[in-house]
Amino acid sequence: AAPVTVFTSPLGEYPCTRIPSASTLPDGTVLAFAECRRWAGDQCFIDGWHNATREQEFNRSICLRRSSDGGHTWGQLQPNITARYSANPTAAHDAARGRTLLFFDDARSGGLYSIASHDSGASWEAPTPLHDDSGVALKGTSGPGNSVVVLPGGTLLLGVYHANKDVAPNASFSHANVLRSADGGASWADVSPREARLPGGRGFAHLGEPSLTLLPSGALGLDARCPDGRRPYPGPASPCDCDCRGVAVSRDNGTTWGGMRYDSSVPDPDCQGAVLGLANGTLAFSNAASPSSRTDLSVRLGSVRGDSVAWSDATPVGGGVAAGYSSLTE
Repeated sequence: AAPVTVFTSPLGEYPCTRIPSASTLPDGTVLAFAECRRWAGDQCFIDGWHNATREQEFNRSICLRRSSDGGHTWGQLQPNITARYSANPTAAHDAARGRTLLFFDDARSGGLYSIASHDSGASWEAPTPLHDDSGVALKGTSGPGNSVVVLPGGTLLLGVYHANKDVAPNASFSHANVLRSADGGASWADVSPREARLPGGRGFAHLGEPSLTLLPSGALGLDARCPDGRRPYPGPASPCDCDCRGVAVSRDNGTTWGGMRYDSSVPDPDCQGAVLGLANGTLAFSNAASPSSRTDLSVRLGSVRGDSVAWSDATPVGGGVAAGYSSLTE
């Protein structure tokens, strides 16, 4: 099928639109979320616009377009559906509770939030902050893209990450975490591997922007960017000098994890990617498939083998042009 443009830049009052997340609902509605930014820069450069400073980058919100025909045509833009400065959307449908969930982080405070829709994205409830079981508000960066899983019984799993540019040269600049909620999002627990060197004592060291998916076999897969030590980020040279991504597999809904694998068969220029478990039992993965530049958007298929994933050759879909973040939906 011919490509369909869902978002473009500039988009009305928003010079830049980035960071997609897509979800297909049981009624066939397709939801496409993105950050609508009121500034240029950060991989989105527009003629006539000055690039933002870090102090301006909070000024973004999550916008939405809906399709009722499988993505062929799209409705009007729904701006700022979270009613606040917000970033890093990641969405999924919670069939057990008849709702669609969008997770994001507050672009000012860094707090993690969710919003819910019970009418296929036509309207949204007020944002709800994420808390642990003792009531402490959780912070981090949500996803983005394909980073939330709803287990058959309704348990929720969310991939997030944390980064600190002020760490010591050989300490972990970035680390990913998997949060789990068994009560519909009222409280969350960190089910990442234990790692004493990380804040909180859990996490996947050196990784960022985790993508999370569930296969029909019950295997839970995490696929994440590996930014540490890659210019301009601090951290040790290894393991991210592989120019690849980190992959981990759990077979008990995140209670335990197999060892982290770094697979150089999947080149990655230090950029977000998206993994999705398909109904036929295979995995799909999209990223900018270059070891050194954000170009060559590609999709590949794979299968879980033990604690790792075996991937097919990449199928280019971006025509060799500049490419960045991506999201997959079936």
